[in-house]
Amino acid sequence: WDGDEDTLYWTDRGAPPHGNTLNRARIRDGRAVEHQILLAGLTEGIGLARDPAGRRAFVSDLGGHLRVVSLDPPYPSRIIFQGQGPLTGIAYLGASH
Repeated sequence: WDGDEDTLYWTDRGAPPHGNTLNRARIRDGRAVEHQILLAGLTEGIGLARDPAGRRAFVSDLGGHLRVVSLDPPYPSRIIFQGQGPLTGIAYLGASH
């Protein structure tokens, strides 16, 4: 949840085209609007952590991939770690100032 932008981020493990994705939507009057798929092609994406200052998110999946994706268009992403078995939860700890 990004309270500054009233935006919810989530991963969806369902069937494509909307499943195995990283998503976001603004929440207005209790409803999701402006839904966007930021990243597709996950292998059962399950973990999500945001770096608000860096305008990026990290996503882990049961295929053993850890990806980083930009939160700004065109949402480039890349795999930064893989091969150690299924990955579930993930946390991001930013540097303190």
